[in-house]
Amino acid sequence: VNAKHMSLMSGLLNSKMRPSVSFIGHLARVDQDWLTLLQVVGANGTPTENMRLLKAYGKHPSSDDALGVKAELRSVLATNHSLRRGLCRLLARDYLCFHYDFEACLSGAALQYSA
Repeated sequence: VNAKHMSLMSGLLNSKMRPSVSFIGHLARVDQDWLTLLQVVGANGTPTENMRLLKAYGKHPSSDDALGVKAELRSVLATNHSLRRGLCRLLARDYLCFHYDFEACLSGAALQYSA
């Protein structure tokens, strides 16, 4: 179920093909998981070289959150229980796939982990 879910999200799976790589990483340990993924797929280059290239791209401009959207959304989700539960239901398969605590999503406890 997890591999199929991620494959559908990434466009790797259709009715005639199966994913050739079965790997799910976590953002919380992206550096470690990226190195593991390189080994799984047999990527060329050294891990150090590949990580240097990855870091050279930098972060996405939206990561800066210049408008303060993250804090506002966290505030809304903390106080609007029905909206938070709806969002949790929408993200339920992601929580299952990445082994995150779904009850923490429902209760709002997961909001404390947002950067």
